[in-house]
Amino acid sequence: MFKRLLIVGFGAFVLGQALLVSIQFAQGRGLFFRSEVDRSAEEFEQVLRIIQRYYVTPEKADVDQLRTTALESMVHSLDPHSEYLTEEEFHSFQEDTAQEFGGIGVQIEMRDDRLTVVAPIPDTPGERAGLLRGDQIIKVDGEDITRRSLSECLQLLRGKPDTEVHLVIHRPDTGETFERTIVRKVIHLDSVRDVR
Repeated sequence: MFKRLLIVGFGAFVLGQALLVSIQFAQGRGLFFRSEVDRSAEEFEQVLRIIQRYYVTPEKADVDQLRTTALESMVHSLDPHSEYLTEEEFHSFQEDTAQEFGGIGVQIEMRDDRLTVVAPIPDTPGERAGLLRGDQIIKVDGEDITRRSLSECLQLLRGKPDTEVHLVIHRPDTGETFERTIVRKVIHLDSVRDVR
């Protein structure tokens, strides 16, 4: 009986020591991670200061713009669907994801720096204009949107209902490039209530 208690007690001691080592290891990893983040932040700050002090064109060395550009690039490098939003862009995004808005009625995403139609929403101006999955929107109202961010493109496409937007579209499947003038409408997005 005493031996069994001794073995159980020793097992609990070993388990406790293992947990203690695990916690210390995890804390160590956390400290290491924090120091890596701190080191990266310090390096980023040093580069910003050098650019601001020595770059030949001061107007291009605006700290806010440099910071935003760096954050956008960092987040976008994770995957094609990740994007950094400024406060203004975030508010625009919230409007875009509301239940209804003025637009052309297509689901879009950035693919290889091109605004690409994922799918036209049924019974919307985009579908009626003949936009298809895979179509690339090149220009909006004469403005080249190649390499623009998704949020910037959304701001150009969005507008008051019953206003026109002129698009230049490239269709990779056929190689043709064509133009469409589409009248924006209030787009109703039905929430999915039941999936079977």
